[in-house]
Amino acid sequence: MIYIDLPAVLILDGGRGYEDPPRVTAYIDPVLYPLPKVPAVLNAVMSSDSVLRVDVVNPGSGYAVLPKIIIDPAITVSFSSSEVNTTYNFISLFAPLLRTGDLVQYKVDIGSTAIGGVDDGQWYYINLLESSPSVIVALYTSYTDAVRDNDRVKFLSTGSGTQQLCLGAKAAAISSALPVRENNIVLKFDRTSYNSELIEWQAGTYYGAYYAGKYNNSAKVASSSIKLQSTEPPIDAVLASAGGVVIEI
Repeated sequence: MIYIDLPAVLILDGGRGYEDPPRVTAYIDPVLYPLPKVPAVLNAVMSSDSVLRVDVVNPGSGYAVLPKIIIDPAITVSFSSSEVNTTYNFISLFAPLLRTGDLVQYKVDIGSTAIGGVDDGQWYYINLLESSPSVIVALYTSYTDAVRDNDRVKFLSTGSGTQQLCLGAKAAAISSALPVRENNIVLKFDRTSYNSELIEWQAGTYYGAYYAGKYNNSAKVASSSIKLQSTEPPIDAVLASAGGVVIEI
């Protein structure tokens, strides 16, 4: 397993409605992966009421996988399953601050079940279908569909209990191989679980390639008795720089 420091964080949507900079955390599921030795320290940089970027103050160490970047929402709207309409695929709720085109994250409270056809933790765009006397919204998988009210997410069931729509910023860690702090690699060699085709070593023979010179050694063996021809490739004519070069042999 390769352990890395936390790489840069990319803002996918800055959200809106923040009064103060939100808390930003790098989350690792401890059931699936080991926790980092030193958690990363992240800081949200604001532009008005939106998140402009996330600075990695301390990248931490010992991350076995790219963490999930969680930014606290600016607005959280709760509603019950009884407010879900499966006929016209909309939700009735009290949310005077929501707007058409907002990106929200759908969440299900503990002990409740999700709306059929909607994924817990997934992000959706909304369209404010009505604002008076109550707010009615529909969910969409793209911004264009949301503003045009095309292809609403279909509700297969109302679910149960309490649900939430969270308006806020969305971010993700950018995959990178640097800086790598640790390599924890285990190599196992087992010569007892298969039929070996190794042959005895013979001096003056060529080993290790499927092709040797102009000959195709198609036999299923681990070595070849065909000597490498000194004329192909012309070793004396091969040039290589200090930066390295790849040649076909």
